[in-house]
Amino acid sequence: MSSVNNREMGRIIGEIYDSAIDAASLPQALASVAKLVDSDYAVVALGDRHDGAIHYRVGVPDNGDASPYCDALCDASWINRVLAQEPGRLLTHSAVPGSGRIARQLNGRLRGLDFSSGVSGNFLLKKSGYGYIGFCRKQGAAGFSGEEIASLELLLPHVRQAFEINRHVQERSVLHDVVRERYEQFSTGVVLLDREGSVIFSNSWARRLFREPGGIDHVDGRLRLATPETDERLAELVAHCIRTAHMKGVKNDGYVSVSRAEHDKAPLSISVSSYASPVDARTLLPGTSCVMLLLYDVERRNTTRRYILEQLYRLTPCEAVLATGLAAGKTINELAVSQDVSRETLRSQLKRVFLKTNTNRQSDLVKLVLTGPGNLLV
Repeated sequence: MSSVNNREMGRIIGEIYDSAIDAASLPQALASVAKLVDSDYAVVALGDRHDGAIHYRVGVPDNGDASPYCDALCDASWINRVLAQEPGRLLTHSAVPGSGRIARQLNGRLRGLDFSSGVSGNFLLKKSGYGYIGFCRKQGAAGFSGEEIASLELLLPHVRQAFEINRHVQERSVLHDVVRERYEQFSTGVVLLDREGSVIFSNSWARRLFREPGGIDHVDGRLRLATPETDERLAELVAHCIRTAHMKGVKNDGYVSVSRAEHDKAPLSISVSSYASPVDARTLLPGTSCVMLLLYDVERRNTTRRYILEQLYRLTPCEAVLATGLAAGKTINELAVSQDVSRETLRSQLKRVFLKTNTNRQSDLVKLVLTGPGNLLV
C-alpha cells in the first residue's frame, strides 16, 4: 500500500474513532470507507445475536434512493447467513454458502447495484451484540479485488472497537443521567468539587441554599461559608479529601456546622467526603477523584420525611407531624402546646400511627422514623 494510502487509512481510522463519541458522524466515516474501495453503497448494522433483531443501521449515500438499498442489504435471512461465517473477515457475496437464491431476490430490490459481486462481513460485540457491514457496486462494475478486501479487513477491528467505545460511553451517559436526576430529587443539598476545589455540580436544593442569606454561598466557582473560621475548616477538609482520595485506610471525610443569618433556623450540617475512581492500567490517565458535600437542612429534611411517611404508611399530614415530632425528641405535651390541640387528640392520632406503622410503643415508632426507609430516602 502506498504512503498516500497509508495516510488515507490513518485519516479514515481517525473518523471511525470520532464516531465512537459522536454517532452522528458515523455516516461520514462509513462514506470514507466506501470511497476508499470505490464502493457505490455501504451499510453497517448492529443487532443482538440471541434474537437477531437489528437495533441500529445506517447506509451511505443516504439519499432518496438509499432506503431500499439499506432494507435489502439488511435483509434478515441474508444477515443470518453472514453471521454464520467467521467474524472479522469479509467475503464476496457469491462465496457465502446459500447466497444464490438470496442474490436473485435482492438484486431485484437493489435497482442498479450488483448484489452478487458485493462483500459483507460480521464482527462480534460484547453482551451478545453483533455488527454487520456490507459494500456493493453498480451493475457492470468490476468486483472487489483481494487488496480492497484486505484493506476493509484492516479497518474492521477499528469499526468494532469504535462501537464498543460508543456502547461504553452510552452506558456511562445513561448512568450519569440517572445519578444526576436522583441527586436532583434529594432533599439534601449535593455539591461535587473537582481536584482544584471548584464546583462541578450542585443539585436544586443546594442551589436554593446558596440563594439564602448567610450559611453557604457559591462565588466564582468556589464555596464560601458564613464565617472565616468555618470557611477555613471547610477548605482544610476539602484539601485533605483530595490529597488522600487514593490512600487506602486513611480517613478522608469530615463535618462542618454552619450558622445561618436567620437565627431562628437550625445550623446547616455539611458532610465532606471524597470519591476516587481506580487507576485504569489500560489508559495513560490517572484515576480521577472528586469531593462530595452533602448539605443537611434539618427543617427541610423533617418536611420531606413527613411527606415520605405519609406515602409509605398512609399517614395523614397530622399523623406524620406527630411521628416526626416524637422522633425529634418532643413530648406529647410539648406537641399539643405547639399545635394548639388537646393531648387526647394526639393520643388518638398516636394509636392510629401505631396501627398503620405496625409498631406498639413510642420507642419503636421513633426508631422506625429515624432509621427506617422513610429516613433513607431523604
